Amino acid sequence: MSSCAGRTGKAACEYESDLVVSVRAEAADGVALLTLRHPDDESLPQRQPSAHIDLPLADGLARNCSSCGAPGDRTAWRIGVLRLPDGRGGSAYVHDKLHVGTQVRLRSAAPCTPAR
Repeated sequence: MSSCAGRTGKAACEYESDLVVSVRAEAADGVALLTLRHPDDESLPQRQPSAHIDLPLADGLARNCSSCGAPGDRTAWRIGVLRLPDGRGGSAYVHDKLHVGTQVRLRSAAPCTPAR
């Protein structure tokens, strides 16, 4: 689901959807790189580089992260998550539980172009 309203010439797009981890790699020591796609191959909103993304996770955990990858790619969003051993558990959950095929909720509120 997405909604957009104009603000100072830019569209502020709120997007929330269940996406699926389609690729998982270790980008660097302790950094999981996840590629997230819509399970029905629907287009995703185009986002700005480093757009803020929230992953509401199980057990009341949440992980805030920034998108990476090509901002014009509407087939997938990519995020990199550093494991924080002294964190509240969100990064550990991403590293331990989100594997290829796992469905995850994603929320974004950032300047973007709505999916068509």
